[in-house]
Amino acid sequence: MVLMATSNFKIFDQNKGNIMADVDYLTNDQRLGGVVPGKAISALHNKIYYQASIMAAAIAQFVVTQEFDATDEDFATLTQNIYSAIAKAGGAGVLFWQPNYTYKIGDIVFSKKLGMYRYFYCKVAGNSNYTEPTWADVGEETIDSTVTWVTHVGSDARTLGGATKDDIIIPVGSIIYRANTIVPSGFLKCDGSAISRTTYAALYSEIGTVFGIGNGSTTFNLPDLRGEFIRGWDNGRGVDSGRVFGSNQGDTLKLHGHPMFVHTYQETTFQSYTTGSIPLGSGGTVYSAYTGTPNATTGQQIGGSGGTETRPRNIALTALIKY
Repeated sequence: MVLMATSNFKIFDQNKGNIMADVDYLTNDQRLGGVVPGKAISALHNKIYYQASIMAAAIAQFVVTQEFDATDEDFATLTQNIYSAIAKAGGAGVLFWQPNYTYKIGDIVFSKKLGMYRYFYCKVAGNSNYTEPTWADVGEETIDSTVTWVTHVGSDARTLGGATKDDIIIPVGSIIYRANTIVPSGFLKCDGSAISRTTYAALYSEIGTVFGIGNGSTTFNLPDLRGEFIRGWDNGRGVDSGRVFGSNQGDTLKLHGHPMFVHTYQETTFQSYTTGSIPLGSGGTVYSAYTGTPNATTGQQIGGSGGTETRPRNIALTALIKY
């Protein structure tokens, strides 16, 4: 048996048996200046009560249509149900748990039974059951047919249809940069650390062991972005062919050449040399022209200067990952 939402908010003087007309109410002295002691105009008071009660009844009806009770028994419950009704209407029902519904990893739902004081993160995708499950405590998992949910505190979830900003705007596994060294709640530094696969189950389900297997059983590695630049994954385009997602890449310079200035002179006493050769100094070593592939490694400098790496101008920020 399905229980329907109810409301006990009713309209005062619903039949309008003794109520002031709008044209009189507009110019009434007591409406404009307040009630005068000793002078009670019943039609005026009925108009006031009627307007207040019809507004309350309309709000209550909205709450009921979203399947929440609207009664004056408890202020806190009524307030919570109004919040929940607005959230449900704004999210077209998707933010609240739905029976036999296909959920994907990262989806967030609320329970009509618990309001917005708890929210549930989809850890394992699948189809929900035909009846709402009994939700586990905060931090624990709920098995819902083929879906697995993780329970989170949701008492501060009042924006974006009820879900927290971090979980909606910044999905788990997203990387952000901060202009300070502080690590806010819900984030970890991208420093390559090995972290627990159970404590950070949501993040593990997103990135797995792409950035390292940890100890091979209970931990996995975060990406290490310290001192690194980010490059978009090629994914078959052919600019960075064969690149594996999440892999590191060393620095390099594109193969290139430099112009070489050669002086000519009239040979008189020099011996003849092989074509493409040039003598260095009196009786010096003869170096033949190089016809192979240039070797990028040499211990010699040709009037060059620079540092230990090739890099563009840059700024150092803190890289964080959402868990």
